[in-house]
Amino acid sequence: MAAPNKETFIPIKTTLPKSPLPDSASRGTILTPRLLLRSITQADLQAYHTIRTDAEIMKWTVQGRVDHDLAETQEKLNLFLPPNDVLKCNWAICLRDGNKNEDGEPELIGIGGVHIFSSTFGWPELGYMIRRDYWGLGLATEFLGAFVKYWVGGEGAEGSSKRLEREETIIWVDERTLEGAVVGRLIEYVKVKKMECVEGATEEKEIEAEVEMEIPVVEEQLLAVTSEHNGKSHGVLRKNGFEEFLTWTGTEPDGSSIGLPTFRYFPLRQRKE
Repeated sequence: MAAPNKETFIPIKTTLPKSPLPDSASRGTILTPRLLLRSITQADLQAYHTIRTDAEIMKWTVQGRVDHDLAETQEKLNLFLPPNDVLKCNWAICLRDGNKNEDGEPELIGIGGVHIFSSTFGWPELGYMIRRDYWGLGLATEFLGAFVKYWVGGEGAEGSSKRLEREETIIWVDERTLEGAVVGRLIEYVKVKKMECVEGATEEKEIEAEVEMEIPVVEEQLLAVTSEHNGKSHGVLRKNGFEEFLTWTGTEPDGSSIGLPTFRYFPLRQRKE
């Protein structure tokens, strides 16, 4: 199946967590039987670098290679630190009874959450990575179960009064994500880019305009893109309510093709149950 093409995306009306998201200082912590999820801090740099320089972990990422040096890892970490923390919903994954970092907080052994709000398909996208010496212990499943419970707004983090509230919004998505998820249609004003001749100009120019059009109302979705070779990750997703809905062809860093099974989760369905 073909890769997503944003030139073919269509507008839809849906719900998403209110923007901006809770910042690091007010996010609190999430506890599971073995894990503590907390905000990511600058003190996590070295632990994050350890993860991002493990080839067995990085081969499952879009980057497909280890970080060249600590400076490259710092660039990646900056994406989750203030002021960027309100644009994503990533958490430091720690053991409740593990080692402490230089700030006296539980040491990071992984990172996970929503790392991009408008993904390849237009929806928020989930991802996670855990240090290799903690693989095979069920920690990824435990993390994801706690994270999706927070994401649907069913439970706030300890030390924070902020839950993820929803708001209605119009976004542009891959039409293939609509299958089995459309719940109605509405007439709305949608912002689009179009070519028009502006008064006084000698040629057409791209401008943003509001156009009245009928658009589908679609259930909110959370996506996860995986590799066809990463069966363990498929299992983690399925155990936490994700369903596989299509596999498309992507390109590896070396130029070869690879199948990318994509999973989705319907947060508001879980909220009603």
